[in-house]
Amino acid sequence: MKKGKLLAAVAALLGVCVLLTLVLTLWQKAPETSRQEDGEQTVINLVYAFQNSQWNACVEEVIRRFEETYPHIDVQYEIRYEDSVYEDLLFRLAARDELGDVVQIKEPYAWVESGLIAPLPQSLSTQVSTTCTVDGETYGVCALGTTTGIVYNKGIFDRFSLTIPTTYEEFLSLCATLKENGVTPLGVGGKDLWHFEYWLNHFLRADILSTEPDFLAQCSSGERDWNDPLITTMLTHLNDLFRLDYVDGGWPSTPDGSMAHLLAEEQVAMVFSGPWLATDARALESTLDLGWFYVPNTAGSVIAGDSLDVFWTVTAGCAEDPERYDAATKFLEFFYSDGLYEETYTAMAGFSTLTDRSRDQNSDDTVLLEVNRAHESAQQRIRGYVGDENTPPGFEKQLLTLLSRMCAGELSVAQAQELSAAYWETCLKQEVSYGP
Repeated sequence: MKKGKLLAAVAALLGVCVLLTLVLTLWQKAPETSRQEDGEQTVINLVYAFQNSQWNACVEEVIRRFEETYPHIDVQYEIRYEDSVYEDLLFRLAARDELGDVVQIKEPYAWVESGLIAPLPQSLSTQVSTTCTVDGETYGVCALGTTTGIVYNKGIFDRFSLTIPTTYEEFLSLCATLKENGVTPLGVGGKDLWHFEYWLNHFLRADILSTEPDFLAQCSSGERDWNDPLITTMLTHLNDLFRLDYVDGGWPSTPDGSMAHLLAEEQVAMVFSGPWLATDARALESTLDLGWFYVPNTAGSVIAGDSLDVFWTVTAGCAEDPERYDAATKFLEFFYSDGLYEETYTAMAGFSTLTDRSRDQNSDDTVLLEVNRAHESAQQRIRGYVGDENTPPGFEKQLLTLLSRMCAGELSVAQAQELSAAYWETCLKQEVSYGP
């Protein structure tokens, strides 16, 4: 009897074990339910540079249409421009582990080395001609190409029989003519430190890189330094515009966003900026007749700046979450989608970076036509700039601060150059933290 009960108990126990094993097996094999299937939204955070109204409007429009197309994805972003240079903002966010998911970066290579950004899918990288690629993996895709030059008021030029200058001396002469006739030649948004990048990089390209294309790389390697006479020439040309009183006197307190107003109200005749400024100014005064030209260098050559410094990247933290990574790459693919991308780079008066040249958009806007003609006919198109991969991290902000002080008369050219040379060496030796 006891033996029978024991056998029965063992059999019952075995039955329970088999049942539990079956249940566990079925539970382990059950497919995981995604956030999308649960009706939840996948949230991705976007960090980008808010430096002009056109770019902000373009990005917001992409987000709006993307969320309409993918209602299960929520793209969150916040205008956080607590620093005068965008890269400083990124360093702060990285230090706080708040870099987000999709990030606009000027030069992605250092961020690749830091391990903070992830490879992008081939389906995306093959669409774009300008990329950041390391060891066969693409980490950044260029959003669009832009350029910078002079946006000018044609009405003011006609009033004083002025024409587009063909030499740098002619440019200074027309500035003198405007000043003599009571017209402020140039507007500068000096309240925004980054605005100085426009004139700085123009003179860098015109005075240095046009003849010494490897100058910044040689400074980084120690072959040359910032005390070079070419730097003296560059700083002198910039300082002269202010010393000769060709710049609006209120420039230290004037933000970049006021440049359109100054043009529309004829308070200045010219502004060195991007072609998007013409769109902003004509939004304030639709009858405004504006034009475009590049300032020639002292050798009489026209140097066009090729600004290929807006890269989209996805963070390594985002890549750890498959659904966030999928949402982030979907957003970037949507950015380049047919029709929308053409609208974006046209609104920015920019150039396509797609490998498919058949999608190039030809604008009938008079200013954009002048931009395209000038860009195509320029003797040189130069990409290098202060802040590129040959510039030590942290130097750009230090230099822009010195330039602002120099142009305000607080420092001489010699003092600004001496300090900038010291900052260059310090930044070369200094380790910058890209993460927490």
